[in-house]
Amino acid sequence: LAPFKKNLLKDVKGNVLEIGPTYGTAMKYFNIPEVTKYTCIEPNNYFYEGLKKEGMKNGFSVSFIKNDSPPVPEAQLGLKGEIKNMMILNGSISTESEIQKTIMENGPYDSIVSMFVLCSVNNEKETIKAIKKLLKPGGKFFFMEHVAQKRTDMLKDNAVHYFQRIVSPLWNTLLGNCHIHRHTDVSINSFRWKSVKMDKTGIVKGLGVSYLAPIVYGVAENN
Repeated sequence: LAPFKKNLLKDVKGNVLEIGPTYGTAMKYFNIPEVTKYTCIEPNNYFYEGLKKEGMKNGFSVSFIKNDSPPVPEAQLGLKGEIKNMMILNGSISTESEIQKTIMENGPYDSIVSMFVLCSVNNEKETIKAIKKLLKPGGKFFFMEHVAQKRTDMLKDNAVHYFQRIVSPLWNTLLGNCHIHRHTDVSINSFRWKSVKMDKTGIVKGLGVSYLAPIVYGVAENN
């Protein structure tokens, strides 16, 4: 997936929020010279040490924050020796009403990144609604997600469609509540955006599972 991520995330800049970054493997594709602040909200502390190391490797000053931590200033681009802050917060973004205080106060955001996260939240529409609230006008939501295979005239597509429905309960259990048959692409498009650019792939070299879980990726610009 590296070529897809590189092309997708090259315009991530400004005040950035990433939801569920795990080890932070996406940040190397950001336009880091243009990032002024980077906030990570990650519910699993198992990933924290790797996430911190990745942040430091990419030139960030990394700190762990809590819900009552004061907001952190953005870097002034172009100033020699200016420190770029990266903050890690334990938590998640589920609904608009449950956004943590420090996430609100460190926003609004120019860029919000979600890589294979919406498939595992309890209600993807509520999470997308919260993302829109956190974005600046003109801010961009960068996403890459598993989606359901739609029924078509092709036997292979229909076979995958029904296979997803059959294996979904086991898939959810084994892969962290990932719902293999969600129409996340439809959910994203159901909101009013200034623009949405979305592509889909069902074939990724070296990732056979993509046949069973097609991937959509793209950018939605807030109005």
